Amino acid sequence: MHMFLNKRFLILFFVCILLLIGVAVVLNSYSAKNQVKREELEEMYESIYEQEMEKIEEREKEREEEARIHAYKDATYSPYQKLADETMFTSVFYLGDRNAYGKGLKDTDNSWKTLLKEKYLTFAGDSHRVEGTLSIERPSGGVFAYLNRLFDTYNSAYGLDLLFLCIGTLDEEENFGAEYEAIIRKAKNQNKNSDAICIIEHNQTDAEAEAILRICEHYELLYVDMRPLFEGRTETLTFEDGYPNEGGHRLYADEIYKTLKNAVDRKRPAKEYKESGVYLTDEEINELNRSQK
Repeated sequence: MHMFLNKRFLILFFVCILLLIGVAVVLNSYSAKNQVKREELEEMYESIYEQEMEKIEEREKEREEEARIHAYKDATYSPYQKLADETMFTSVFYLGDRNAYGKGLKDTDNSWKTLLKEKYLTFAGDSHRVEGTLSIERPSGGVFAYLNRLFDTYNSAYGLDLLFLCIGTLDEEENFGAEYEAIIRKAKNQNKNSDAICIIEHNQTDAEAEAILRICEHYELLYVDMRPLFEGRTETLTFEDGYPNEGGHRLYADEIYKTLKNAVDRKRPAKEYKESGVYLTDEEINELNRSQK
């Protein structure tokens, strides 16, 4: 009987040992599998990390290249090339007189300046800054003195790419040609790639129109001559005091837009800076250059 119990005990003992060994084997196998899984996960995470780091480096290189290209364009592009490129930012300024801001209109949103902006935003888009400040009255000290203050204030705040210049008959004591040319040169001094579109108003005097044409020819500027477009139609395009009515402003906007869009479509490049002047003497040019440094 006693021997029988010992045999049962031994059998139970060996069974327990075998169970323990089995559990150990299972646990060891489970641990080994976990280790393999951990190693596989670590390799996967490391691979993902390396891939993401490579993507980040690639994006950084792309951003650097984009910044380099953008800086090159900003330094070399004309305003028309900028307007044709949706990645570029263009600073536009309107400088003019009562013909330009809409004297007599019930709603100045119907002025050619506003109508023109609405037209060329179709290709300029929201990435282009469109600013505008216009002279509206004849202040003491001369109209050009006032226009120059407006221009200098805008230039210092925003810089300039494209100037729309629309100035009519001024005080007799002011030298129209020299003052007009000085504004053009100020724009070029600020940004050699800037350009101006000069508007010859429908009621511009012959002498002033001739001065504008000479300046545009010398500096290779674009211009829009409104005089022949109003000829024989002033009664339908102007108020009694001679300022353009809504129809007149629409005609201004349409014609100026044609000139602008043609330049943008052709991606008209920046013109070379001219050292010599038309109405300004070398001494006056040197003084103007010194005052802007």
